[in-house]
Amino acid sequence: MHPSQVAAFINAASLALLRATSIPLRTTVCAVAVGRSVTGDVLFVDPSPADAMRGSGVFVFDGTDALIWSSWSGSPLDAALLTSAIDLARSAASELRRSMRAALSGQTDSDVAMGGI
Repeated sequence: MHPSQVAAFINAASLALLRATSIPLRTTVCAVAVGRSVTGDVLFVDPSPADAMRGSGVFVFDGTDALIWSSWSGSPLDAALLTSAIDLARSAASELRRSMRAALSGQTDSDVAMGGI
């Protein structure tokens, strides 16, 4: 299964649980897929199946941006590149979490951009 699909499934499940008000949750879980380009060590968020990659993975964070799970396949990452991949995914997860909260509260993307959440 492609990492972006895994991230989408995790995020959909997280949103479904957040919408089910009868289930108390301690945190919001966000997943982000990261790809590694074929040329060089360029990392990017949300790779598509059509992207040529040397490797890709999924990083899952809790509401405090702590990494709680990850999976990587393909060309291994050295320690510095792994740290970069985690930092990139953490930043994207923070943005995603803001959008998820806005969607649940009925705000639009422009409200979020204006600092409404």
